Amino acid sequence: MARKVNSYINGKKYFRKRVKVGEDETGKAIFKNFYGESETDTLNKIEEFKYFGVITKNKKRRTFQQLYLYWLNEVIKTSGIKPNSFDRYMVIYNNYVKKAPFAFSPVTEIETFHIQTYYNQLANDKSFSVIESVHKQFKRFFKYLSASRQIPFNPIEAVVIPYSVKEKNKAKEKTKKTYSKDERDTLLVEAFHTHAIYGCIMYLMFKTGIRPGEALGLRKNLIDFKNKKIFIKSTSAKVREFDYDGNVVGSVFQNDTTKTSESTREVYFNNQIEMILRNAMALQERQKEKNPFYDNSDDLLFTTASGKPIESRNLRRFWERLCIRLKLPYRSPHKTRHTFISEMDSLGVDRSILQQIVGHKVDSIITEKHYIEKDQKLIEEIMLKAIESI
Repeated sequence: MARKVNSYINGKKYFRKRVKVGEDETGKAIFKNFYGESETDTLNKIEEFKYFGVITKNKKRRTFQQLYLYWLNEVIKTSGIKPNSFDRYMVIYNNYVKKAPFAFSPVTEIETFHIQTYYNQLANDKSFSVIESVHKQFKRFFKYLSASRQIPFNPIEAVVIPYSVKEKNKAKEKTKKTYSKDERDTLLVEAFHTHAIYGCIMYLMFKTGIRPGEALGLRKNLIDFKNKKIFIKSTSAKVREFDYDGNVVGSVFQNDTTKTSESTREVYFNNQIEMILRNAMALQERQKEKNPFYDNSDDLLFTTASGKPIESRNLRRFWERLCIRLKLPYRSPHKTRHTFISEMDSLGVDRSILQQIVGHKVDSIITEKHYIEKDQKLIEEIMLKAIESI
């Protein structure tokens, strides 16, 4: 059988295929010609380029974007990372790697000032927390390059996020602030009045400290009303699916295991929470009666009117509208967890017990470093007592 060819170079026959391999800093497509002795040979070379083209014999020509894509697909994705966490990696790739001025520069030629200049440019319209997230991922990538000896030195070690201490503290204060009891109660009253199911979700999160994904993924068969406890074994989230080049090709709901092994736990509840849980079930039964197409195949406690899983982004949007209507500063649903942990700490709950309640590793510094915020009135009382006794 004659081999298929479509190109002649210096008297030799080849099968040529032109493929888009990326975009430059202006968004203009970059194409690469692939040549093989047959169509199959050429297609194999294209696949080889996709996966291993970045690992060419000439190390000096391996570009930042190519190696980053290889790292995401062949290292990060295969490390057992959860789909929603991988989604965040791909967001940074699409928004900050592909658009970096050194995206198509060989990694061996990227120097500290290239990265620093890029961060300085981002600081014109991006927040400290955004640049910090980009920096954390870039650091991990360059550490991989250094460990695998793709680069002679690590250029990111001397890079500084271009924000003043004041701006940094302001950003952290904004992202860490918890809800006061008055804010919490005001939100819950309005939530129950506006959307009963969302009100139940919010109440459960505020009162038990469970994560939003754990609440949305809670199955009815994991609620033990006799012993008044909930078994936290899974989390629910709608995650996007990406092809090798980082393009979104679809999305799917996934009921996955909890964030960590310590997160699999038992959460106890009182009569008030029991009433909320039973109300949620009653609401679900009424929805089922009204909708002949109701389908809750996952046996979830909280669903839409048609029985489908509730998307975290819809809960977040509801929360945002609620805060706007009540003229309260918006804090993400996850801040209910910060609020619960801070309140438990202020009540004097033993730190190791608290960590088991919320699913943190015992003796982990995460609980205190990222979640606990001391109440200012409590700090004032302690300080005044100390002054009097000195």
